[in-house]
Amino acid sequence: MNITLKPTKHSILSDIFGVSTISNSLNGKKVTYLRSTEEFKDLTLIDIDDVDAIINYQLCENTNLMKQPDINGALYESAIDYLFCCFKRLHLNRINAKNSHVQDIDYFDLERVILSYTNVVLQINEFTIHGDKKLFIKSLIKWNATERPDLTIFIQKLLILAKENDELLELANAISGALIVYIKFETMLRNKHAKELNSKDNMSFSEGIGFIEDNTRITLGALMLFQLLVSDQLYVQTLPLLGTFDPINMVRSGTTIDPEIKKNISMVEKYSLLGVLLSADVSSIFNPQTSSAVFSPCVFIDEETLRNDRFLYDEVKDLKQIIKTNQASITNMQFSIIDKIIRHGKETRQKILKWFACLLNYNGLRTSEHNDPDSLACSSDSLMVNISLIFMKFAGHFIDSKFDKIDAFYVLHKHAIALNLEEETKMNAENTEWNEHCQQYSQNIYEPNFMTECFFLCSGYMYYGVGGAIIRDSLEERKCNAIKDAIEKMNEALQKQKSNIFAKKFIEEKKQKIQADYKISKSKRMGFETFVLNQDISSEILTYISGTCKFLLRSLDPNHQYPACLIKSPLIDERDPEFKEKYDDLVYLRSKAPVPFKYFPVTILEGILKYCNIMVRFVYSPMREHSMIQPFLDLATVLLRNNELLSNPHIKSDLITVMAICSAEQKSNSTPNTNDWFMDENKPGFMIDEIIGNKMACDSLLYGLLDFYIRVEKTGGSNEFYDKFNSRYYISMILEQLYKIPSFKKQLIHIALSDEHRKFFTTLIARMLNDLTFLLDESFAGLTEVHNCYLELQKRIRGEPATTEESMEDLRSRLNKAASRAESCIGLSNLSMSLFRILTRDIPQCFTIPELVDRLASMLNYNLNMLVGPQCKNLIVKNPEKYKFDPKTLLKDLCSIYINLSNEQSFIIAAAKDERSFDPNLFEQAIRNLHNRLRLIDEDFAENIRHFVHNVREEKLIFEQLDVDMSDCPDEFLDPLMYIVMEDPVILPRSRISIDKKTIQQHLLNDPTDPFNRTPLKFEEVIPNTELKARIDAYKREKRKQRLHG
Repeated sequence: MNITLKPTKHSILSDIFGVSTISNSLNGKKVTYLRSTEEFKDLTLIDIDDVDAIINYQLCENTNLMKQPDINGALYESAIDYLFCCFKRLHLNRINAKNSHVQDIDYFDLERVILSYTNVVLQINEFTIHGDKKLFIKSLIKWNATERPDLTIFIQKLLILAKENDELLELANAISGALIVYIKFETMLRNKHAKELNSKDNMSFSEGIGFIEDNTRITLGALMLFQLLVSDQLYVQTLPLLGTFDPINMVRSGTTIDPEIKKNISMVEKYSLLGVLLSADVSSIFNPQTSSAVFSPCVFIDEETLRNDRFLYDEVKDLKQIIKTNQASITNMQFSIIDKIIRHGKETRQKILKWFACLLNYNGLRTSEHNDPDSLACSSDSLMVNISLIFMKFAGHFIDSKFDKIDAFYVLHKHAIALNLEEETKMNAENTEWNEHCQQYSQNIYEPNFMTECFFLCSGYMYYGVGGAIIRDSLEERKCNAIKDAIEKMNEALQKQKSNIFAKKFIEEKKQKIQADYKISKSKRMGFETFVLNQDISSEILTYISGTCKFLLRSLDPNHQYPACLIKSPLIDERDPEFKEKYDDLVYLRSKAPVPFKYFPVTILEGILKYCNIMVRFVYSPMREHSMIQPFLDLATVLLRNNELLSNPHIKSDLITVMAICSAEQKSNSTPNTNDWFMDENKPGFMIDEIIGNKMACDSLLYGLLDFYIRVEKTGGSNEFYDKFNSRYYISMILEQLYKIPSFKKQLIHIALSDEHRKFFTTLIARMLNDLTFLLDESFAGLTEVHNCYLELQKRIRGEPATTEESMEDLRSRLNKAASRAESCIGLSNLSMSLFRILTRDIPQCFTIPELVDRLASMLNYNLNMLVGPQCKNLIVKNPEKYKFDPKTLLKDLCSIYINLSNEQSFIIAAAKDERSFDPNLFEQAIRNLHNRLRLIDEDFAENIRHFVHNVREEKLIFEQLDVDMSDCPDEFLDPLMYIVMEDPVILPRSRISIDKKTIQQHLLNDPTDPFNRTPLKFEEVIPNTELKARIDAYKREKRKQRLHG
């Protein structure tokens, strides 16, 4: 017969607190046998009055407590484990119907006792002998994973009790501080583990994956616990008051930048609760040690091996996929935490947004291209990028469809916003002007909506967070390449020292150290690439870019209707006489910039462009299939077409770079099931199709590109002379593709031939001519230097005497510099020559106007001499394709230009007047090379060249006779710059000097000043010198008459 004993107060209390007065087991589980202790030796039945002493004993004296099982059968690990299990068992006993007859137990009082002890343990770690801060948090994380509903109630009641006892802030501080300690301790252990993995010679992919998953588990555990905490209203309301919320007082400083705080801003992610939690990432891809551990197996695998070895390829792919999946979990959890805090209430939202704003204010150095970015006082990539992604998620809810809710006038309320815009460069306004405009709003009570604050914070973090990481990666790329070169030199040295044991050992030791540096550097780059190519992240960022473009365009639209109505460019009436007079005046243009767009921080655009410039350089860019391309094109078109919008020309350069790379000719690889793409001459880039389908681009983009080609001549930077070549290279890439489209070709020809744009297009051709002249000179000089250095190196290798005093190292350095110089110049010169060939074919009359034709003829003649004359042997280099040097194509293009212009009499005359370089024999040599030897041209092509040369010869005879006639003319007939007889003299209004009309036109194309006193000058101001012209004409007639009758 089974006898079931009814529960009693004694049995219930014994069960709740895991103790017994009979034996060391209860219901088959090991418990504390109280009567074995001096304090409880006479205790037979446990009563309510004994509870306090029992808990105190368990926590402070019972050394065997950690050997007892918890509610799940595992051993206790800390005092928190024991107290939570007491709470859980109390709850189970309270709801157990079998215990309902026991009336003299106040479960709520017992609960308060358990919670009170928990409060004490968390605040005073020394109170208990079972564990410390790290173990307490570890216990909470464990129970959060397995008993989350009960732990949620446990935490809620714990905080309520603390509030009743006026200890809420102390308890919240204790938990938060312990959480920081736990994370820092785990980080230290992970770094130690990473170091051990790095020291292994053959680390496997599975070890890297295991490392990632361990990191994810630990990081997610901490984040999930904090998520539980911020789900509680009491905790969230104390969050801004915590000592760990703003340990360096950056929030208190407001928008004022305190130098001491700025010096210590990197401490935020070490001592601030949010900083510690938000700087966590799955693989610590921005941490050198841990990224090296993750990517160690694939650092030394070259791309060719990876493509050919399917197994290796799949392993690397799996590794990156696991990083992507785990990173998504971390980012989503971080977003969930901040979302809960922001949704708590207005006051908390304002304080948390101010925290983010202040952190941004103190990280202005993150985009500095410093050689050692880690030495700068700024936050890490992990923290800043993670915050960027959080704000991208917030923005994703409204940026692409509700961008009209963003208050564009936010930037003019500096008295009421947390962001420091004082030091930010504006779109097209000086800070003094911005400050004056802000004064108009200084008396207003202003509270921006969440979408507005979120957008401007997001744009700031996009630039300083993601943009800062991009800049650091570019610096890391240089470092990585330099280390790789050093390793190659070490390998060369090892080959030479094979027989020298001591030298070989020394070099190998040095090589090992360099390889360790390379491993870390390359791993950081691979980690960054994994982040950038994460499609989930890129999709969110591109959505933000799409919405930002729409917001900026709506701000620019005079009717603020975009995208419902497209913007018509130009925004200023260019027929206005004032505009025609001042179209180059930067102050005038600035006064016409729309408000508030002109006051927006330029970082809004720079952050977008830094990201896009990175994305388009990958083989298969996520941009090609994203809807952001159309608003991006709209914005690019408006910014390029309207010069009053931006004061910084580098923004336009970056815009054009993105468009050009996306317009480059490509084709799909023939290999099935692949996403690899390669350059080809058959298929234009995806941007061209987007341009064709974009109404605003079709109407205004071409003119904007041509206009910037001219204006980029002067950027205002210290390196402006060379900057313009990069911009023009990319513009030429786009123009070459657009010209293949009939509508754009027709548009360009219309611009070229219309009287309205004659001056504009003439200036454009002059700039192109200047560039092509310089670039060909630099290209040939660089190739000649490469040729000479290579010959000298070969001589020395053969053991012949040196012809120069420089060392082999200096000689190699000179060779590398010359090669770099040649390569950079030849690329643009090829593109420019191609454009010249196309344009001279379709609009030859635009190239033979008086102010251009002489220089063009001289340039062509000189470069023909370089390609087929006696100096051409100096252009012979090893691997010319490395420098993109194709002399056959270059020569054919050059000859094609001659043929295209051969029917223009002014060009024939200009070629004939070129006494320095024109040589009929060079043309015959060109024909022999292209027709007889290479078969690149047909007989008709060759005959056209010969016919042109014949016409030039006839014209040359006339000019030779004219030179004889005018050889003793008065000096006043000679042009003061060119020293040739003037044909149409004009007087300069301020210097009062007479100069040939053609000469001053040519000069003003490049420099709008009087060449003799540097005062501003426009061609319309020159005065025809009819009296001098009449005397020159009379002198010519007299000389001709004397010759005919002589």
